[in-house]
Amino acid sequence: MKPTSSYKQTQHFLAFLLYLSISFINGQTKSISFSYNKNSLKKGIQQLVDDYQLSLIYPSNLEDKEISAKCNNCELDSALTLLLYNTNYSWEKIKEQYTIYRIDSGPYAITGQIIDNVTNETVPYANVYIPSLDMGTISNNEGIFSLSGIESRICTVYVSYIGYEPQEKPIYFSKNQQSSIEIFLKQKIIYSKNIFIRGRSREFMSLTNEPGKISFSPKHISTLPTIGEVDIFRSLQLLPGIHQGLGGTAELYIRGGRPDQNLIIVDGMPIYQKTHMFGFLSSIQAKAVKDVQVYKGGYPARFGGKTSGLIQITNRVGNNVSPHVRLYTNMTINSLQLELPISSRGSFIVTARHSNNIASTQLYKSVKDFITGDDNFNLISVSANATQSTTYSPEFTFKDLNTVLSYLISPKNRISLTYTNGADIVNEERKFYGFETILEYDSTSINEDTEWSNQGTILNWSYYLNPNWQTKFSIAKTGFNSLYNSRQINDANNIDKLPLQSFDEKNVFFEDLFTVRQIIKSISNHNLEIGLNKSLLSSDYKTNRTLEDNSEKLNMKQNGYLETLYIQDNWSIINKVKLNIGLRNTYYSKTTRNYFTPRFSISFKILPTIKLETSYGKYNQFVHQFNSPISTRGTQGTWLISSGRIPVVNSTSSHSSLFWQDPDYDVSFSYYQRNSSGQYDFGRYISPIPILSNPNNTEYISTTDSTGTEKTGGGEIFIRRKNRQINGWIAYQFNNTKYSFDDINNGQFFNADHDITHELKTVFITSILDYDVTATWSYSSGRVYTHPSEINKTNDFQIIFNPGARNKERLNPVHHLDISISKKYVINHLQLDMGLSIYNIYNRKNVSHKRYNPYASDSIISDVIMLGITPTLFVQASL
Repeated sequence: MKPTSSYKQTQHFLAFLLYLSISFINGQTKSISFSYNKNSLKKGIQQLVDDYQLSLIYPSNLEDKEISAKCNNCELDSALTLLLYNTNYSWEKIKEQYTIYRIDSGPYAITGQIIDNVTNETVPYANVYIPSLDMGTISNNEGIFSLSGIESRICTVYVSYIGYEPQEKPIYFSKNQQSSIEIFLKQKIIYSKNIFIRGRSREFMSLTNEPGKISFSPKHISTLPTIGEVDIFRSLQLLPGIHQGLGGTAELYIRGGRPDQNLIIVDGMPIYQKTHMFGFLSSIQAKAVKDVQVYKGGYPARFGGKTSGLIQITNRVGNNVSPHVRLYTNMTINSLQLELPISSRGSFIVTARHSNNIASTQLYKSVKDFITGDDNFNLISVSANATQSTTYSPEFTFKDLNTVLSYLISPKNRISLTYTNGADIVNEERKFYGFETILEYDSTSINEDTEWSNQGTILNWSYYLNPNWQTKFSIAKTGFNSLYNSRQINDANNIDKLPLQSFDEKNVFFEDLFTVRQIIKSISNHNLEIGLNKSLLSSDYKTNRTLEDNSEKLNMKQNGYLETLYIQDNWSIINKVKLNIGLRNTYYSKTTRNYFTPRFSISFKILPTIKLETSYGKYNQFVHQFNSPISTRGTQGTWLISSGRIPVVNSTSSHSSLFWQDPDYDVSFSYYQRNSSGQYDFGRYISPIPILSNPNNTEYISTTDSTGTEKTGGGEIFIRRKNRQINGWIAYQFNNTKYSFDDINNGQFFNADHDITHELKTVFITSILDYDVTATWSYSSGRVYTHPSEINKTNDFQIIFNPGARNKERLNPVHHLDISISKKYVINHLQLDMGLSIYNIYNRKNVSHKRYNPYASDSIISDVIMLGITPTLFVQASL
């Protein structure tokens, strides 16, 4: 390989450092001078021995290598170092005897860890690169990396990560073929020459070397516009390929997929309750997160079980240098974070939040009116005439707890324990007067109590035998609980307030997960990974209905397990072509079948600034979320596993992108497709009972009445400016998602309820007078709906769409401008972060969707307006 100019500069720089350091070492007192320009190494050494009468032993078969070196009045130690620099020889001194010996010519290997220089936390998924050799890698979730197959004895390692200054580390291999290093990253700050404007580089994302993948950092997430709470998922919605949540919610619709089709992983553990407040806020605490890796499609064989996007979240492990406390509040939540070091080997961090009394704030009132306006009881209220009246008294709260314990047992053994818990608690009291035709009694009270919660624990153990052999073990238990009870009371004639009708519903879903991964890097240009997973799935749905003297109890249980073996290889075919190929096979006990899902992706660097990538893969989904517009509180979000009438979803996905990147700009064009079969239409059912009560539920049956296919396709254009005083990006995406069911319009495809054809998002980022300023503007197609003339209602108040008319219409486009202004204050050891965020600053009356009200006597369809102008003020104090 011909040395580059930077490579030669690195040689000279290392030679100079070595010369300065060795000059302070006590060597022989006689001074040595020489000047060689492409001279023979053997002759040069012999000349020094003859001229200075040195006690020096060297091999008789010394390689006849040309050297260029110069030394004036050097001590012998320095002279030998400079003479042998960039050769395959080194020296050592035993008493007064100097010996020159041959060292191994490689290949060499580097292992290391990327560390935050302030908190001493590890930095996951940092880019590690050797430009002179055109080779690189990324650190794992523990900040550890390894590079093998290095042919040069000297090189410089460059490390970069979102929001940090790039660092470089010169490496010089002497006796050992392996080098172990630590690289500390500093927060990136860019100052301008303008007196009035200071630009701080706030980076949120970077495009990776893997097809369809984006790295996202929550480091500056509090400076983005938000509604009420700093939110990871809402921030991800600003990225290309991720649609803004329907109606302004935090749900993630990735490239036309539904939220339940996404795989959300926290420290290796899948999470099943992804949002709070009926989808309005994500359940992931931004302050607990260190890094987010987003796969919009084409993720590798290591991951499986879902058919759309993958969100891989790495939690913070805490400061292991000194204790820290952070307090946060705004009009929606209060939050506390505590970090404690454990000796010098570990750390413990706990992050907790609890909602304020949301019914007492205007923001929560707006959220409540928007989100809960579509349930059946509120639709009855909307239909009230002059002789009828209703009252509604809700209390909504949510809470989250996230803890991480990390400990370094030895340099080769690391463990971490993550625990997460979150819950929504909803208490609702409704009173109805004059609705006896619907509720049977003239004066009726209905009291509802609902709790949705998730909990998860995972133990991770990493063993690093050597740079080329790493083993990781994980044991996890995660799940979702839904508890619901409803009591209907006749207020007029029920003196004892005994319920005339009651419902009790309970769903307990959990997954026990066992994983072992073996990472092998001993094969040149290959990064091989082999893994075994076993997942135990269980869904227990119970319902107890009491109507005066009659009662009905049902208990539906589902149990199954998945056994998965996968192998994947990151292969650098040549420096410009990288291939990721993987094979994944899953055995599912409920179907007694094996599901083989190959994955393939390749990237080709056409020019240093231009890259082409493509991917293809097959995917399966074995767990499904029951979401229906006519369901009760107790059945919303229920998780079911494929069995009986619910088939396994089979999906194929492809993706292609063209990138152009330079230090200041990123431009990309992407195209994607996804086709899947086995999509179940849960929207037809009020609860899972009719589905799970199939008498042949223990056998695998694929019926066609509620099972259909999905077809998704689209493209993305992304333009980004970075590393300047004014940064940001523009993202446009086109998408079309359609479904087909045999009994709807003779199997013809129709637009999915969540289909959004066009979406344009712009993000503007700068700093003015020490204030961080961010503005976002988004524009998207309106949601689809069915024309009122194509809708009928039955005697039991159900909505029926005419054949062939479903989702033929589309609402007006939705657009809004959001801004955020924040500033950091430092008072002694106290740091204050304060900010103001305003959503929909020009108060656009956007229509989220159409509301269908079967209880209305006239038009049964009306508009649902999204939030208008909504300010949020936050304060965070850190010690």
